[in-house]
Amino acid sequence: ERGMGSRAMGETAEKDESLFAEDDGATTRKKGDDDRETVSSSTSDSASSFTFSLQQQSAQEQSQQQQQNAQEQSQQHSANEAALNSHGVILLGTGSSEPSPFRGPSAILLRTGGTGGMMLDCGEGTFGAMIRLMGDEVARAHVAALQAIWISHKHADHVLGLPRILAVRAEIETARVAKEANEKRGEGE
Repeated sequence: ERGMGSRAMGETAEKDESLFAEDDGATTRKKGDDDRETVSSSTSDSASSFTFSLQQQSAQEQSQQQQQNAQEQSQQHSANEAALNSHGVILLGTGSSEPSPFRGPSAILLRTGGTGGMMLDCGEGTFGAMIRLMGDEVARAHVAALQAIWISHKHADHVLGLPRILAVRAEIETARVAKEANEKRGEGE
């Protein structure tokens, strides 16, 4: 009896599988014993419409991503302006001659709003501390806006960050001058 039951189940599975058959690229389904009905006529038509829908979906996703990126850039620009226009004291380093992983050499940034700012001492790693604290773009904006760097005395722990700050300032100024020259050339054409 047990063998009979599994054979009956096998026959049922064969009947279920025989409901669908492949016939010259068209899928067919049994309607009765000998009658057949075509379910879909062409694989290439469905594949091309599927590809087209994927392309549309991809274009929509790209458009949404571009809109989101533009919105994030606008928000970042607003945040940068707010940071530059605010007043405050930022302790970039307070470790003096014995810096630690958490306290770099002396460096203090005084933000004076829209008029720029001032740096008190400029110990080694000052620009790196600015990037970690504010991000690269805001740190560069603060360096560009600096009106003065005051050095309290000529010890290395108070001046070794100065070459990097000056190099970044020179990069920013060179880029600004080149941009202005390109704009003037563009106007002359």
